[in-house]
Amino acid sequence: GGLAGLSAALSAVEGGASKVTLLEREPKLGGNSGKASYGINAVAETGDSAEAFAEDILAAAGAGDGPGADPELVRALAGGSPEALAWLQTLGVKFEEVVQGAGSRAPRLRKAMGFQLVMALGKKLDEHAKEGRAEVLKGARVTELISSGGAVSGVRYEREGEAHEARGAVAICSGGFSANAQLLPESRASLPLTQGPWTVGEGVQLAAAAGAAVVDMGEVQVHPTAFVDPKNQAAKSVILASESLRQAGAVLVNSEGHRFCDERVDIASAIVAKMGGGQAPDAKPMPTWLVLPPKVAEAEAGHIGFYLSKGLLAKHESVAELAKALNVGAAALEESVGVAADEGPVICGEVAPAVHYSLGGVRVDASARALSAAATPVPGLFVAGEAAGGIHGRNRIAGNGLLESVVFGRLAGRGAAEARVC
Repeated sequence: GGLAGLSAALSAVEGGASKVTLLEREPKLGGNSGKASYGINAVAETGDSAEAFAEDILAAAGAGDGPGADPELVRALAGGSPEALAWLQTLGVKFEEVVQGAGSRAPRLRKAMGFQLVMALGKKLDEHAKEGRAEVLKGARVTELISSGGAVSGVRYEREGEAHEARGAVAICSGGFSANAQLLPESRASLPLTQGPWTVGEGVQLAAAAGAAVVDMGEVQVHPTAFVDPKNQAAKSVILASESLRQAGAVLVNSEGHRFCDERVDIASAIVAKMGGGQAPDAKPMPTWLVLPPKVAEAEAGHIGFYLSKGLLAKHESVAELAKALNVGAAALEESVGVAADEGPVICGEVAPAVHYSLGGVRVDASARALSAAATPVPGLFVAGEAAGGIHGRNRIAGNGLLESVVFGRLAGRGAAEARVC
């Protein structure tokens, strides 16, 4: 019931399915999509192309040692972005502005909160439910895919203490596995998590049990700027400091008050590496603070109000006052922030790397069909969103998570609607 699931359900209805059932394990819809706070990418309106977008995705995906993304899936993602954006707009989604995010050569990111997209799609699905074309069952946990002869023809699920079956083609949009320490690589299992505790990879495991292959299961994205809560520094569940803060001009400084990266250009994995959050299980990232100069704080007032209320950010009347609080030299901090020592106010909070996104998952093709180990489609089974793997390789560009959910969610929904299952 996140953005991928809602996109799949709506697209299945649009594709002519006689009745669509959306099974949501949690009490409410939204999943991790509802926590997203930056926006969604699409090919820029001028001076850009799907080919250029795909090149940027592939470049980011292969950063460092590790797997790259599947070029076929990347082309589907980039090429499907204009239609995905237009579809969202027909459902009433409005975007605040367009910016150029890290890893992109053009201004592709349409700023929007994830919950806004979820609400818009949920509203439309409710309309279809009133017409009898769809139903949403919350608190429903899928326990098994019904399969025979290598083909999937439905699911078994539990709800309110009772067992049920639902027959038809299946689209798995259950999210990733970031909250499942048994599935995480050893180097990431001890890190805090920005996603919800429901992100345990059940859908991936169910698909594998039904004959689907998995890919890149050793790859998860670590986000460089998750807040360290002063009241609970060892918290396992943490709140993400939105990418928009860095894009607007917030800077990262170390324990000496010096900047150590290009916050607007460096992709997430590059910043994490500079923070010392490497692949070794015992890697210890250096203490890092996110500092917002006055103009940035004003521009991002919508975000920082929430963070301030949670005690994750603190206001300091001047750079000199902040330098004293951090026990760093005022001159170093003045140079890093770009504001005179006696100017302010400045906003600051401690940040650290956290597991943010599962890059691996079920192997799929460019039509969102689940693939077997022999690279042949598993009949009746489609996968979209973070449950699918092979799209991002080793690193996901900010704004492509929501895009992936819409593009491949729509493909999965349309495919399920057209599938003939016994």
